[in-house]
Amino acid sequence: MDRRFPPHPVRGVRVRHSPQTGGTCVFADVTVDFEPGSPGFAFTVAEDVRYPGYNNPEALSGYRAALAEGLSDALADRVTGAEVAVTVVLRILVAHKVDSSERSFRTAGHLAVHMAFSHIESQ
Repeated sequence: MDRRFPPHPVRGVRVRHSPQTGGTCVFADVTVDFEPGSPGFAFTVAEDVRYPGYNNPEALSGYRAALAEGLSDALADRVTGAEVAVTVVLRILVAHKVDSSERSFRTAGHLAVHMAFSHIESQ
């Protein structure tokens, strides 16, 4: 039996990472799609990606890279007994000029993988 992750598209996975710790640099809000793809992990930005309320190209580039890193790391940790064959498509990325950091987007990547698994396991 061919076992791959994801077994079918999981779209509209939204993670809003904003713990109420009183600290800074902890905000990330992303919406991604997990699409079955070629073997391995691929990360792409949708042509119509939206960045509501924030337009710092250098920071956004770092946030996208951190998100991809978090996704890849979480998939490596979580997928067992199956082959990763996924393209993750970034649809929306919301950042805050003070309270966002690359670390918060890495965490959002981890959380998105866990949410995708929860969605698949609930079906």
